[in-house]
Amino acid sequence: MLKKHCKKNKIPVKNLKIAKFPFGMGDLPRYDLVGNQFVERKSISIKSIRIQVIPHKSQRYETVGDWMIDKRGAITIKVSDMKNWKYNMLVGLHEMIEVLLCHDRGITDCIVTNFDKAFKGKGEPGDEPNAPYQEEHNFATGIERTMAAMLKVKWKEYDDAVNAL
Repeated sequence: MLKKHCKKNKIPVKNLKIAKFPFGMGDLPRYDLVGNQFVERKSISIKSIRIQVIPHKSQRYETVGDWMIDKRGAITIKVSDMKNWKYNMLVGLHEMIEVLLCHDRGITDCIVTNFDKAFKGKGEPGDEPNAPYQEEHNFATGIERTMAAMLKVKWKEYDDAVNAL
């Protein structure tokens, strides 16, 4: 419901963040903001995860990795092609960890995408202290760095390739 509501009304993330919660933050994943009211969320069970490598120009907005969850519980992750399978899969892994944590915590694609599109700073939007998915993004980055080390990928070279797109 929140996803449709955000899309229909083009609500920026800053407006979502000012909402007053009628319950503890630990309860948030069970609720969606619809207008000015919170309604109980119907849980979507994750059924599949698909990682697609696509041309960078085919992304929905300026990003290297993007994720979506459809109403059937299928996660689609789109990764900009960097012509290096290790780099592509490191981004895919990061996005997979991030989407699973966001889903578990009730942070929707709409919230993340709106924040990312509105971001004007340097670096990655998820690194910003006010990002609604900062904790999830940072954890995913930690896993991504660990996998990069195991694949013998030099982080600086990888990071430069990501930022070159």
